[in-house]
Amino acid sequence: MKKQIVKLTMGTMLLNIDDSPSDMYLLNKENELAIEGEGYFDTNASYPIGIRNEVAGKISFNIDSLENFDESQNVYIFDKETNTYNSIKNTMYEVELPEGTFNDRFVLHFSSMTSKTLGTTDFNLKNGIKVIVNNGVTVQSDTVLIKTILVYDLLGRKIDSYKKVNAATQLLNQLNKTNSGLILKITLDNDEVISKKIIY
Repeated sequence: MKKQIVKLTMGTMLLNIDDSPSDMYLLNKENELAIEGEGYFDTNASYPIGIRNEVAGKISFNIDSLENFDESQNVYIFDKETNTYNSIKNTMYEVELPEGTFNDRFVLHFSSMTSKTLGTTDFNLKNGIKVIVNNGVTVQSDTVLIKTILVYDLLGRKIDSYKKVNAATQLLNQLNKTNSGLILKITLDNDEVISKKIIY
């Protein structure tokens, strides 16, 4: 089915008038957009994404190609439900959704903004890895996607693991706060292994 669009403002925004029961679109206030143009590129800009899902199932975010972008520029989908930034520059971000409309869960970003928005304790940035501790623990990589995270207590016992992370940011949502020392063993997509010590 070919998507129909109409001019919204001076050729930079095109209203999405497709009434398909399953669709993905950009949001500008209450307007569903097929295209949203900008006068200049801002790495701190964010663009809400809406989804209509006729039946429960897997949805995917990916980029076919980028034009007029620096090769190092990353592109993320922020998932508010999981509190993760998921790079879609070289890989898909897939998520299971129930039937329904989701206009306040996903946001397109050009930088992983976790460290700017949480206002919390940051453990040193090493090799592009930052661990942010507040009501939870978030691991963020500024350079390479995270492959796995293993969590050990100070006696060397494994107490948690996060496999197939495939994202730039991961919330360690299964940890219980005990105000004790933990060691995070973080493996990146390039197989580099980084250890971080935290108190949580």
